[in-house]
Amino acid sequence: MTGTPTIHRPPATIRTLLVLLIGLAALIHPPVNGALAQGEPQRIAYGETVQGTFAPERAALYRFEAARGDQVRITLDAAPGSALDPLIVLLDGGQNAVLAIAHGDGGSTARLRFTVRRAGPYIIRVASAVAPEGAFTLALALENSRATPTPGIAVSDTLLTPGVPVTGSIDAEDMRQVYLVDGRAGQQLRIRLDAATGSALDPMLVLLDPGGAPLAENDDSAFGYVNARLDYTLLRSGRYVIVATRSDAGRADSAGDFTLRVDIAQAEAATATPEPTGRPDVTPIRYGSRVRGEIDDEAALVFYGFQGSPGDVIRVEMRAVGGSALQPRLYLYDYSGAPALVADSLAGESGGDAGQAVLNGVTLLSAGPYVIVATRRGALDGATVGAFEMALMGPSTVGE
Repeated sequence: MTGTPTIHRPPATIRTLLVLLIGLAALIHPPVNGALAQGEPQRIAYGETVQGTFAPERAALYRFEAARGDQVRITLDAAPGSALDPLIVLLDGGQNAVLAIAHGDGGSTARLRFTVRRAGPYIIRVASAVAPEGAFTLALALENSRATPTPGIAVSDTLLTPGVPVTGSIDAEDMRQVYLVDGRAGQQLRIRLDAATGSALDPMLVLLDPGGAPLAENDDSAFGYVNARLDYTLLRSGRYVIVATRSDAGRADSAGDFTLRVDIAQAEAATATPEPTGRPDVTPIRYGSRVRGEIDDEAALVFYGFQGSPGDVIRVEMRAVGGSALQPRLYLYDYSGAPALVADSLAGESGGDAGQAVLNGVTLLSAGPYVIVATRRGALDGATVGAFEMALMGPSTVGE
């Protein structure tokens, strides 16, 4: 007997159970060296359609890059005459979490829509809720106007000049402004996006590599106020993309004018964030304390510790004294566990003069011990030495 085979599908309740079990199986069989043992994921990009065959002994995996706010649509069609009961499982890039599941409810097509909350790689796993194997067509599409460019396509002719600020505006009709900046491998981009005076904008920055892949983003959580800041050391030379937008992009309603500025410097080798190793010799201080110390080649890092509470707004000042040639640098760490950098400042930044480093208006996000690292430009590899005075001001003293 010839012709199209009859496909017998179980009741909907059984299919639903099978879908959930298959989704769990995606986690029960974890990645091996970054990929499933059955093979590396095949790359797929927005706008592409691919064909394949699902079989239990060979996982059908597809990898794509997404930016925060992307509204993704995935469509999986069983080939004509295929017994495949199409099932889509969306995983994070490490294949450690099932983010969404969709199946065809007994039909030949499964569709999944998903809004990306974190930029990075994602994995599509093609499966079947019933049949052991079958041919399929998979399509990946972006449903909204993306905050990031399609790789290889220029999205802006606004080339920034380092050190020269530009102004712009974000509103419901134009939720992002895109800029370009040229950089060389080893340089550090220092990007600042500030809401204008009186503006209700909650700024957000996104940095993309020359091919359009997301590299880093910053809202305001790291520093406790709305303005966005990104420091990024370039690994290769090229034209990078900066996206000025607002927090939560299309889901938010903040709007207003902004100022964007990019500065470029040669990254300091191995001195960007001198993390304390183990438990250093820490001198305890309190809000309102003012202490003196000295930086030299034998003791280039001096540690001070205090207890902080969520919502505390603090200011730390480190000033060279006694005619010292010291170029102060400050780092603030959350030290409740492994050291986590909260903020840093070099002399001349954030309102300080050439002999003063200032951490101004930093809002603490958690309760526990914090460590201030008082050091110099270049830290262990620096050259300046001398005496300093440091002050820590907390909630009751920060405005004094």
